[in-house]
Amino acid sequence: MRRLVLCIVLLLLLALPKGVLAGNQRIPRRVLWMEAGANLRLLSTQEGVRAVLDRARENGFDTVVPEAKNAWGYVTYPSQIAPFIGTSPVPRPWPPEYPPPREWFPQDYDLLAVVTREAHARGMKVHAAINAFGEALTSAQVGLLYDRPELQAVHYLATRSVLAPDGSSFPLAGVDRSPGRNELTLLTPSGSVVQGGVYTIMTVKGWRVSEVKQGTGPISGPVGGFTLVGHGDAGKWLQEHFRPWSVVRLGPVEHKFIPSTRYGLIAFANPVHPLVRLRMLALITEVVTRYPVDGIILDRIRFPDITADFSEISRRSFEDYLGRKVRNWPEDIFRYEPTELWIVRRPGPLYREWLAWRAIVIRRFVEAAVSIVHHVRPGVSVAAYVGAWYPHYWNEGVNWASPAYLPPFPWASPGWQNGAIADLLDYLLVGLYYREVTVGEAFLRRVPLWRSVSGGALLAREVVDGTPVLGGVFLDIYRDDPVRARAALQTAFRRTRGLMVFDLVYLNLYDWWSLLGR
Repeated sequence: MRRLVLCIVLLLLLALPKGVLAGNQRIPRRVLWMEAGANLRLLSTQEGVRAVLDRARENGFDTVVPEAKNAWGYVTYPSQIAPFIGTSPVPRPWPPEYPPPREWFPQDYDLLAVVTREAHARGMKVHAAINAFGEALTSAQVGLLYDRPELQAVHYLATRSVLAPDGSSFPLAGVDRSPGRNELTLLTPSGSVVQGGVYTIMTVKGWRVSEVKQGTGPISGPVGGFTLVGHGDAGKWLQEHFRPWSVVRLGPVEHKFIPSTRYGLIAFANPVHPLVRLRMLALITEVVTRYPVDGIILDRIRFPDITADFSEISRRSFEDYLGRKVRNWPEDIFRYEPTELWIVRRPGPLYREWLAWRAIVIRRFVEAAVSIVHHVRPGVSVAAYVGAWYPHYWNEGVNWASPAYLPPFPWASPGWQNGAIADLLDYLLVGLYYREVTVGEAFLRRVPLWRSVSGGALLAREVVDGTPVLGGVFLDIYRDDPVRARAALQTAFRRTRGLMVFDLVYLNLYDWWSLLGR
């Protein structure tokens, strides 16, 4: 029934006369992103919104970006499709702190409407952001995917277990990273754990235990060995099954398929699933028909990473794309092989076709979204928000370049080009999220030159072939260095068609409005 209702809603909206509520298309120059969760207290009253917009206008911003739908599926307006943020049970435990919004957020308050009205009253534009495929917050276990688990992405993963002398085992959650709740991880000599928490720390040299203790970060892997770091149940297992001089072994590669709600902080819906796509298109239509926004920014129009999606729906879709069955699923896409201390992912014979197919899936969604927006309101801009690391963006399954651009990488193919999206968009927001500002700094740090604010901007302009690019700066990267933050802002502004500042919350937390200038 829900599927039928969504279909009918979408068809009715598409039947509206072309040009209903038409606005003025314009490429912004200075953009301020206002993430819903971080700024919710501040934006929960008209007075708060007015104060923010007055200060933004005084500092040269011509466009603000309120989130119509946040990263885990809540919307900032009364919707017939997605849950209202005022019903969210998710508190914010760090500054600016607040209790669960359902305990205090005004239930009759339309944040998106207030921001749009007040921004227009000040001569500013509103480009509403819609997080497309982020649909749950795993730390709080809330979101659509907990009610509709069949819609979530499925990850193809592998691990190895640590084997104790008594024959018991515990799976590794990863290498050279901090363990999560009840997880066990392995640190090589180049790995470390820096954040707080109480862990069981077991140092191993020559495949024998040299020390077992409890402690907190920082923890590093030893030269000539490795360290096992266990939290909770994993730490108890280490203490119960190992003593100094105990032999430690690693088991064989173990493959597994897990849902997105058990994978990362933000759980993703499957971009291939027809109902997921239809629901997002209906939500986009709802926003542009009910609110006089000047633009729509598509965020998280991607797969969670290269390990997804391996559901049966995606398998059938990929086989339709190939025109034949996949003989060895999923090993023909990629396989996992053991290394001395962990595993490595090896591409299979269909790997390049898999990357191309995923990019084409995203292009088709963007095509549909752009078509709807421009049909209903031809003057509204449509943009996408992507990461600047294009040489690695195959991981997210998005080709944000121009169709004319063929990357000089072995994974690229003509099929990958067919999934390009830059030509569909009025402009592109590119997150230049690098500590290094200049290509010279990148060179001295011995990292690729594009891994700098300046180099990333130049690469983005090259690959999009004419589509306007706005450079995004993540202020929290420079939290201890306002001079570097100012240089990043200036560089992004000068190297691209404009600047996007992420986020309002950091301008207030660090009192950095003075960095902006005009």
